[in-house]
Amino acid sequence: MSQEPEALGGESHLLGRAAAGDSRAFEVLVERHADRVFSLALRLVGDRSVAEEVTQDAFLRLSRSLGTLRIERTIAGWLRTVTVNLCRDSWRRRYSRPAQNAGSDLAQFEVAARAPDPEQRAQIREALGMAEEALLVLPEEQRIAVVLRYVWGCSYAEIAEEQHCSEGTVASRLHRGLSAFAEAMKKKGVDG
Repeated sequence: MSQEPEALGGESHLLGRAAAGDSRAFEVLVERHADRVFSLALRLVGDRSVAEEVTQDAFLRLSRSLGTLRIERTIAGWLRTVTVNLCRDSWRRRYSRPAQNAGSDLAQFEVAARAPDPEQRAQIREALGMAEEALLVLPEEQRIAVVLRYVWGCSYAEIAEEQHCSEGTVASRLHRGLSAFAEAMKKKGVDG
């Protein structure tokens, strides 16, 4: 008989059970984190198929690390680090080339679904698509900082730890990244 996720316990308990070979515990960890991992990867690489590969690779690494994994932060933090690193690897292989249809995946955003009428939903999807394209032109470190701060809600300290730099460097990357983002949006005819 399969246990419900709530009955399996907290994340450290789930990790322990998964490391002991409990496949349901590992499935629950994947269920809890897959959407956020995919969302982060998609925003960083701008290509759905690459984001799916990154997500699969992140959980494959988690499964291989179960016996030795020491999580001082959280499983979400560990997965975020792995996802960012996998995205960096992907960029290096593709040399940071923006995807052709990066904005098309943004139609799934809830905000568009809640717009009162089809015309407003279309306008929201278009604006989100332009924002995604503008984000993809940022240099790698700026893009990571912006996504971690404004999509994941990470603190400067968390971003600094993730990017192996000082909080001052994070502030600088965010400032430059947001300025470049605003300029790219302006070129697309969107006023900030």
